[in-house]
Amino acid sequence: MAPGTDISGIGTLKSIDEAARQGYREDFSILDAAESLWKQENFNFNIFDSASIQRMQDRVRQGSYTMKPTDAELSAYIDNLRQNGLDGAVDWSGLTRELEAFQTTTPEELEDGLDYLASRYAAVLDKLERNYSGEELTAQRAKLEEVYQAGKSGMIEGYTQLLQDYRAEIDGASSCGRNEVTLGLNLAMADMKAETMISKGLVSDSMAALLRGSRAQGHENALAALNRALAQRESHRVTGEPKGTYAPVDSTVFRGIYDAVMSAYCQNGGDAAKAIQAGASAGEKLTAQAAARAPEAARWGVSMKHYLQEFYKAPEERKPSRLDTQIHNLLIQAGQTPRSQCSTYQKYVNSWQDFLTSIGGGVNIRA
Repeated sequence: MAPGTDISGIGTLKSIDEAARQGYREDFSILDAAESLWKQENFNFNIFDSASIQRMQDRVRQGSYTMKPTDAELSAYIDNLRQNGLDGAVDWSGLTRELEAFQTTTPEELEDGLDYLASRYAAVLDKLERNYSGEELTAQRAKLEEVYQAGKSGMIEGYTQLLQDYRAEIDGASSCGRNEVTLGLNLAMADMKAETMISKGLVSDSMAALLRGSRAQGHENALAALNRALAQRESHRVTGEPKGTYAPVDSTVFRGIYDAVMSAYCQNGGDAAKAIQAGASAGEKLTAQAAARAPEAARWGVSMKHYLQEFYKAPEERKPSRLDTQIHNLLIQAGQTPRSQCSTYQKYVNSWQDFLTSIGGGVNIRA
């Protein structure tokens, strides 16, 4: 469907499941939506409604038994929606539900879905410009932009969640299971994967633009989730914890580590291992500065210094517990190779190698 296709009448007459994109289909078109609406207006048969009976009888007399509009009828119906659209009002709640339904769009459907969104936006904007002017038009345009951007973000989030990395980080941040350091490293890791897929031609140009264009919003969502979690913890400090124990997010730490990783990735030909090393190195300086700015914050100081100092050290070997042995055996039964304990750094390296293997390439550098 090309951007600009007019479906502005849909949603102003009545809400329909198809137009609301429930169970979005890749091949769903303006004709499908218009035909469904036409059927509801012309074939909601009710034996107690004389008008309904008359419509059915007229249809049969015309020799049509399929309960479907002819091409001419459907074309005329769509033209009527384009020109009239009732009073020009937009069903904002219906439009919001329609665009929210795109959050479950699959990668295969995503590009067609974006075309649909663009077409929907153009159609509604045209309808507004034909029916409003001045300050009222400005207000209506602002509302349309708000609804459209929310729908688009939902689609983008739906795709990035397919990679699971962003979703895991946002979820972790929501419970303070992440901090600015781990978010910087982990989101950079996710974005290095995206860049590698792009460089290998595994995604289309439009998908590449979508992935790159969604990063800032993804970072913002993760940091916002962490900030909310910290504020919640701060407001419920236990006895003995000083004010500022859960200081607000320090975005300087996140940005500095993230930029260090991505810069090293680009400068070293896509070497993720060296990139993570650069991020950890930057983290030592950045977290020391953060500790000076917020000396009461529990996540800085000794806690973070220890994390970074132990970044490359593997845990000391210990005798496997009964649970360890059970997990080990289950992995073998499932055809997976159990991994020995390794450093935090090596876990990143292993994750990267698994990713390269999954897309069909890379030198084995796993522990």
